[in-house]
Amino acid sequence: MACYAALLEHPQAWQPTCTNMRPPDEFVSAALRGLGVTAEKLQQMEWRQIREVFFQPLQLMGQGWFAPSGPDGFPEGDDDWATPQGISARLDWAVSAPAQLMDDLPDPRELVHTVLDGRVTDAVDFAANAAETRAVAVGLIFAAPAFQRR
Repeated sequence: MACYAALLEHPQAWQPTCTNMRPPDEFVSAALRGLGVTAEKLQQMEWRQIREVFFQPLQLMGQGWFAPSGPDGFPEGDDDWATPQGISARLDWAVSAPAQLMDDLPDPRELVHTVLDGRVTDAVDFAANAAETRAVAVGLIFAAPAFQRR
């Protein structure tokens, strides 16, 4: 019992540890939630825009829409998502898609704390406050390593 108590009382037992990389669809979904994009907004999008903002980037990130690599679904390993092309596609999406989805982007000084929930590093906090535009700041927040992990 003393061992259990020590484990439960240790501060690191209650710290979130994000060790796995988010799959592409989860990365995009988390960004949409963080931005507050509503279902109504998504339903109003034209097919061309849906292809450009979601289907094509997800394909480049390694997770084609409804196209798993095998009968057991999409892979779960970080190596499947942490490819040069996949990381490049994530960064491209992070800096371009939010501005395409929203006319008025949220304040990055608040967004950084909302989406990273206690995992804000000094560098990301500085970037959120010092970027030249809101679009760049939002992109840097979503490109941050802490946002890439779950």
